[in-house]
Amino acid sequence: MDYDWKYFTEDIKAGSSVMYRNRAGGLAAKSVLYRMEAEKRNHAAKLVRGMLADYRKQCGDGNMLAGELVKAHAEYCRLLPDGETAKRRHNCLVYRYMMKTALHNRAVAVKMGVSKDTVQNDIRMAVNEMLVLCFGLPAAGNSPGTYQDGVKELLLNYLLVSRAGNIRNAMPWETWQKEREKCRIVTARAVRCLENSVKLYERFIAGSTYPDMQQRPLETVKELYMKGSSIAAVAADWNVSKETVYADIKKMTGRLAELVEIMAVEGQKPGRKLKDGE
Repeated sequence: MDYDWKYFTEDIKAGSSVMYRNRAGGLAAKSVLYRMEAEKRNHAAKLVRGMLADYRKQCGDGNMLAGELVKAHAEYCRLLPDGETAKRRHNCLVYRYMMKTALHNRAVAVKMGVSKDTVQNDIRMAVNEMLVLCFGLPAAGNSPGTYQDGVKELLLNYLLVSRAGNIRNAMPWETWQKEREKCRIVTARAVRCLENSVKLYERFIAGSTYPDMQQRPLETVKELYMKGSSIAAVAADWNVSKETVYADIKKMTGRLAELVEIMAVEGQKPGRKLKDGE
């Protein structure tokens, strides 16, 4: 057992460390778990795909937003360690929707030298990524059942949501723009909660018996999810096996989730669900 960690978390729960233990911290922690209802998310995805499909023939807010989303998606793909796969995914989207001459999936497949199924899968994944760019964390996948699941998904989408701040244009539908604004508030709170949990863990490292041993899992997570490195690169940097990197990820996501859950306790009534935009 890691007694340093045990005593650190016990001190926080006992109130000896007041860092982030307040109602604002509780709301931010709850934001890590909040997701759109499936029906609403599906509708939002259709809107994003519709803006792309109409790109060649319309002008105004929808076109400007679609252009920003595609540009932000290109920037995101350049950050990923699987560069060629991400580049292909983005290019499939561009050839399908953004070029002056319309290309259907089969024509895109021929141009890219891949199967039609690959094009369809690439475009589906790209649209889902653009949905997160547009609406933030609440548009990411299924609703997480635990704080550890929520932290994992937030880390997986960290590079996406960090690019979303560059998208300035509004949606052409007022109701959906309001929904988007609420979701972006939730996302900002969730990111702030993750950053606060990292700061808490850094405080733990500073006071631990073996700070170097505690530091590596945190740096591993930062490199992988916040800077876009790969498992192989991180393993080489730290001169450890890939299995060790995976173990560090599991350890760190578990500890960050534990800190997030502690934050969620203060200022929250038991069983209280986060409301839209709270």
